[in-house]
Amino acid sequence: SPTARPARLDLGADDGAIVWLGDQHLADIDTCQGVGTDQFRYDVDLIEGWNLLMVKVRDRGGGWGLRARLKTRDGDPLRDLLVSLAGPAPWRPDQSDADADGLGDVCDPTP
Repeated sequence: SPTARPARLDLGADDGAIVWLGDQHLADIDTCQGVGTDQFRYDVDLIEGWNLLMVKVRDRGGGWGLRARLKTRDGDPLRDLLVSLAGPAPWRPDQSDADADGLGDVCDPTP
């Protein structure tokens, strides 16, 4: 986030999930349902810089899924956020394995 600010995390998970933003435990969803859009909503405070979102999905069978969106508290999209799956740098869809160890470079601590 370019600035510290209040926001809202909208989440959908199949079936349940445990959710953290930074060091704040937001939810322990213990349900059995399909994934939906914006099923659960949490007011959060973003810090300036990178905000780590961790979601552990609980699947009780069948398909599984996760949808997460950060919005303003009024529900408008936050369009100035960068997303990364690999740490404090913008994510790029790089599926290479430079050292051929079977672990993609994005996840490999020693590519």
